[in-house]
Amino acid sequence: MTIKKHLVLYFLFAWILPPVAMLLLIRYNMFHTWVWFLMILYIPGTIFYFFWYIFPGRTPKEYLQDESST
Repeated sequence: MTIKKHLVLYFLFAWILPPVAMLLLIRYNMFHTWVWFLMILYIPGTIFYFFWYIFPGRTPKEYLQDESST
């Protein structure tokens, strides 16, 4: 995947979906459910995605191959 596609995915998942999810949480008063827990996990996941894929470095597949060869 090209960097442009990764940027599009990053902005979709990091900037568009969380506000929509938060509006749904507020609208349907779901803060007491497991959905809130998933949102808490979602934020570091998007940051991880950005730094792992956008900046130059090994892909997860290359990383796992290097780890398994030792």
